[in-house]
Amino acid sequence: MNFQKFYENELKMNTFFNNFTDNRITPQIPASHIGKAIIYMPALQLKSLLQVDQTARDSFFKILIGTDRPMVASDTTLQRVLPQFDLNSINDTIRAIYNQIVYRGFSKFTFSNGTSLRLAAVDGSGFGLFYASVVTLIGKGTFPLDVHIGDTRGKELLTSRSTLSRLTFTLGKSWCDILVADGLYPNKDDFKLAKELYGCDLLIKTSESTLNIIQDAKYIFASNNSDVITDTGTDSLRKVNYEIKSFPGLIWQGLNLPLTVAYVKETKINPKPNENPVEEFFVITTKLDIDTCQIREAAHARWFIENNVFKRLNFLVNSKRIYSKSLSTITTLLLLWLIGLSLLQIFMLYFETLNWQHYYSNVRITFIFLLQQLRLSLFTTLPWIITNSSFT
Repeated sequence: MNFQKFYENELKMNTFFNNFTDNRITPQIPASHIGKAIIYMPALQLKSLLQVDQTARDSFFKILIGTDRPMVASDTTLQRVLPQFDLNSINDTIRAIYNQIVYRGFSKFTFSNGTSLRLAAVDGSGFGLFYASVVTLIGKGTFPLDVHIGDTRGKELLTSRSTLSRLTFTLGKSWCDILVADGLYPNKDDFKLAKELYGCDLLIKTSESTLNIIQDAKYIFASNNSDVITDTGTDSLRKVNYEIKSFPGLIWQGLNLPLTVAYVKETKINPKPNENPVEEFFVITTKLDIDTCQIREAAHARWFIENNVFKRLNFLVNSKRIYSKSLSTITTLLLLWLIGLSLLQIFMLYFETLNWQHYYSNVRITFIFLLQQLRLSLFTTLPWIITNSSFT
């Protein structure tokens, strides 16, 4: 399997890459070449635009980009062109990637009880001098889809709303079933926005027990109301015992939407020394038919964006250390990186469906290993060869 051919033939991404445009009048280097150079940075683990400049002189990279120029683009050219990119062409690419995720059956998160839903998470992180809110689809993999940059911290709520509105405009209403967010950011208006504008249910995990609706729920839980749904069990993956109480149909004053409120207590089976063995939190959601399994696992799913997007992107391209003061440069750079990371996730999932055991029977298949083999696939279309069987 060849990585480049997978993108071009299987995913048909070249059509969208070639439609990249910018505001230059007579460009010598097409926007498609510059866009692809940035998109391939996560897959090739290029940690700076200077590394792109240096790698772009190699023949394999020129073939990957589709150019016969002596050099694809210098790092100064990349910095000059990125702020001029047309975001509409990037939005078209995001929509095409989302459609591929759905088409290939990767869009739904499967809960431990066997049910499946399209989960999405919104969360923020710092990138250089800027704060960005990222929306990620959580299905069989973790697929970052869109980002909005804020110039300062303290505007997380507005930044998240801008990202979600932009992505909904790109993909259409009801592109996910449940949107998961940290309880520090959303307020009552966000439950209404999710229902009416995004076409999904909002679910927040919070430890803030002083909220009026939480106080109402605690009273109902303590009253032994027959409509309270209870559940207990053991999560062997997270190594905790859990207790859940849930009640649907509560009304939060000022919000004309019924809500499900749940209390979750998790106790670690083998806590580490000096570690808090108990975690308690509340979940608030507009989804009334949600069961206890979905409540607890959806609440935890928000961490996928931290581990599989923010940390992974920083590992691949050093995204926490972007040396640019240009908001438009960072915006385009992050959008193209997220496209590259989502395509990489699709590639990984596709790889898992292949009969790779014949070649890798004695090798532990890890993310790092797959990246190594991905690089090898750029040089040959023959079956990949293990050069270090102890590589993990």
